[in-house]
Amino acid sequence: MRFFNKSHFDFVSFSMAIIEKAIIEKLNIYSIKSFKNVIPTIKEVYPQQEYCLEVHFSNGEKGVLDMQPYLNFGVFKRLQDEQAFHQIKVVFDTLEWKTGVDLSSEFVYQKTKKIVE
Repeated sequence: MRFFNKSHFDFVSFSMAIIEKAIIEKLNIYSIKSFKNVIPTIKEVYPQQEYCLEVHFSNGEKGVLDMQPYLNFGVFKRLQDEQAFHQIKVVFDTLEWKTGVDLSSEFVYQKTKKIVE
């Protein structure tokens, strides 16, 4: 049976500290990189004519989302009634209609045509 002296434990502790530091640095770098790609949240939504939505985002951007191309598919058929379409609100970071249809902020941000002021 081999016994380890104090210098072996010091070496192991030192090695683990280096590995831990490297992991933390990698995680921080990853976090910083991914933070740059964060999708802004939806702050306000205003239904418009012809099945369009004016959307305001947390980064100050505004845009218009045309929903007409989606109204003939799946759950979006529920929004063909214009009164139902206008019953929309922001819930957390999604758009949600009374009919149960919802859209993520990622989808909305990517599909919105930005308004340049």
